[in-house]
Amino acid sequence: MMYRYRLSSSDGQTAVCTDGPYPRMTVCGTAGGAALEAAVRCCRMEQPQPQGGKLTGYQLWEEMGSPKYVVAPMVDQSELAFRMMCRKYEPSTLCYTPMIHARLFNEDKHYENEFFTTCEGDRPLFVQFCGNDPAALRASAKRVEERGDAVDLNLGCPQQIARRGNYGAFLAEDLPRVLEIVSTLDRGLSVPVACKIRVQDKLEDTLAYAKALVE
Repeated sequence: MMYRYRLSSSDGQTAVCTDGPYPRMTVCGTAGGAALEAAVRCCRMEQPQPQGGKLTGYQLWEEMGSPKYVVAPMVDQSELAFRMMCRKYEPSTLCYTPMIHARLFNEDKHYENEFFTTCEGDRPLFVQFCGNDPAALRASAKRVEERGDAVDLNLGCPQQIARRGNYGAFLAEDLPRVLEIVSTLDRGLSVPVACKIRVQDKLEDTLAYAKALVE
């Protein structure tokens, strides 16, 4: 993806347009004898419109208020009270729910009430699910898609319970199954789909895996 930048001088008299691969950049220098403003605020980018009405990548980040901090999902920690405490110090913080088991979320109302609570002000929010059944994951995600900014698929949990349930890092080893799940979620939801993955031993393998998920 390429971006179009319009760089304006601090006095507003000089402007330069250029293209580049980065969503943001910092510029120092002169144009026509006038000093260009440095840093992000001097750049205005024009990005392609998202397909299917869903925001992705940098566009989603901007829509959520350009959060500076991300509070990753943590077992027995990422519940509503903790998220709201974090937002007290930085309201735009992107928070995740704890990992939610898709099948249990569908079948057990008590489980749902215990593991997914939210309130006004609890945004931006990614709702994280685990599981290996595309239909069950889609059904669970549909029930919360209006109460979060995106749905996240856990492909990183290394615990033994994840091994027994074939989800998290153990599901990640079955890439065709993972791609089926991601595709099912993307087609069935009105919000973006994200994936938590683990860094592999080789950087190129990690990049290839991430690229497969995106495509």
